[in-house]
Amino acid sequence: MSVRRVASRYARALVDLALEQDNLEQVKGDVDTFRGLLQNRDFELMLRSPVIANSKKKSILKQLLEGKVEDLSMKFFSLLVDKERDTIIPEILTEFMEYYREVKHISKLKVTSVQPLKAENLQDIIKHLQEKELIEEHVEVETEIDPGLIGGFILEFDDNIYDASVSNQLTELKREFEENLYRPLVVAR
Repeated sequence: MSVRRVASRYARALVDLALEQDNLEQVKGDVDTFRGLLQNRDFELMLRSPVIANSKKKSILKQLLEGKVEDLSMKFFSLLVDKERDTIIPEILTEFMEYYREVKHISKLKVTSVQPLKAENLQDIIKHLQEKELIEEHVEVETEIDPGLIGGFILEFDDNIYDASVSNQLTELKREFEENLYRPLVVAR
């Protein structure tokens, strides 16, 4: 079974349990905390290490998280270690965030532009996408700067890409000229 499929099942189970116990927001906060811990390379290597005993991993998790996270989250992380799924915890947490956004009707929007967009321009883009019902009411926005675009922007949302960059338009023009059927085939000597 693929890693993503396994991660997806565990993530969905955690979201469902959190919804059932009416503490999804607290569990989401715990997931954010754990994702923060994973930014520490030593911590991530410890979790992925097959040499470190599961009991030692659980002890470390208990010391780091007990009293700081919900009981459900603590039990979930311990279960992952017991079931030897600790090596895919980052993938599980990524899938959790996807299901969380789905349940809460939150769209993720990535805007890449040459310069930082003004807040009102960004709001206009979001409003337009919402009017067209392409994104949900709630939006998480990520911005990126790429001078290689020359001008314009690229929008990425819900497996869609809208490329309104000058570099893309130049590439399209170049391809059209290369496929031009009216190009003279006779060359003068």
